[in-house]
Amino acid sequence: MAVAIVLAAGAAFLSALAVVLQRVALESAPVGSSFSPRLMTHALRKRGWLTGFGLMLCMFVLQASALRYGQLSVVQPVLTCELIFLVIILVTAFHRSVGWRELTGIAAIVAGLAGFFAAASPAARAYWRSSRRAAPAPAGGGPLRSAPPQPSCSRATAP
Repeated sequence: MAVAIVLAAGAAFLSALAVVLQRVALESAPVGSSFSPRLMTHALRKRGWLTGFGLMLCMFVLQASALRYGQLSVVQPVLTCELIFLVIILVTAFHRSVGWRELTGIAAIVAGLAGFFAAASPAARAYWRSSRRAAPAPAGGGPLRSAPPQPSCSRATAP
């Protein structure tokens, strides 16, 4: 599982880097060229956009490799680290400042991943299984059942 997590984190980093490179490459696009063939030809002439496209392809390879070594339920949450990597890239390469919203988002991602991995760990599953066995089930099949089952309403036939 550790290999899957490392590969998924690598995929998240490549995705963040690709987004930044492609965005920077298209900032010099002509105004009003969105959704036009001119924008695509402009992008294909930019080395940054092509590099970002290549990084996206590498990201897909890393993500597929991660899925080979781990389940989707492990790989997919790690890919949310892309937002953390994006903030790190923007701060280090572009000297952007980080506000409380970004820090709150990063804290939420880290807390969510920590909670997920804690709940998904084998030790946590063993704990929850043992605690469920220790507590007997309520009589009558569970908490939603408030009354005993009623006999069926079928007609009785006389012999």
